Amino acid sequence: MNINPKKTSGYDQINPKILKELSKKAMIHLTHIFNAIIRMEYVPKQWKQAQVVMVLKPGNHQNKQLHIDQFRFFQAS
Repeated sequence: MNINPKKTSGYDQINPKILKELSKKAMIHLTHIFNAIIRMEYVPKQWKQAQVVMVLKPGNHQNKQLHIDQFRFFQAS
């Protein structure tokens, strides 16, 4: 499994470090839970939320007016 353990947990509150250390049996159970969520088309309200961070792209920004194209957007969970 390709999980970056340095990332923070999302709104599901599942820490990537814990996911990396799960046994195969526990991972199968967790997979069943997520598959049930998909099958039932139920997503917890907290999982639908995101914090969006705007970061100015590098470059010459001497113009006082900034345009939306000059930013990159990142989702911070």
